[in-house]
Amino acid sequence: MKKALLYIIFCIVSISVHAQYIEHDKADQDGTRRITSTDLFVRNGFTDRNPFYYSITTTSTNKEVTYYLIVRINGSTHKSIPDKGLLLIKTREGEIIESYNIYKEYETHDLRYLNLYGCYPMEIGDLEKIVSCGISKIRIEAPYGTIDTEYNDSKSKLIAKEFRNRLDCINEALSHKKTLRDGF
Repeated sequence: MKKALLYIIFCIVSISVHAQYIEHDKADQDGTRRITSTDLFVRNGFTDRNPFYYSITTTSTNKEVTYYLIVRINGSTHKSIPDKGLLLIKTREGEIIESYNIYKEYETHDLRYLNLYGCYPMEIGDLEKIVSCGISKIRIEAPYGTIDTEYNDSKSKLIAKEFRNRLDCINEALSHKKTLRDGF
């Protein structure tokens, strides 16, 4: 009885660990499917003025999968990320990845929290570079300058590991067909 109970507990824990990286998995009537990972919160320390949240989103049709890197920044001032604003990522290996924001961000005033959102299309190869090397520096174009953050080696390795977990879960979910009619 103890062995059966331990086996059940192990299975439940394994399933929840695997599923904790998928925030939502939605299939639409037109066959489009959108999968989004949970946020990865990264800050450089207690006094970090611009901590970053990263997540990976995919939009897939029957034949094509498009990946996006979603960046959310807790800001301390009123800023915005412009449409077609540039994102530069430097990996620990020194490779530069760049993408442009496709989400029009509007400045938000009179709000207590000043969150900035950016949605950057990524090739799977670029995500694999982040997964293998991590991020050592990131720069995001803002209207009145840039938002820059540098990560030390331990943070960069943590980012690589957490991106790997999220990307693996998304790819695992993509390997299973899902339609709006499933489970009805």
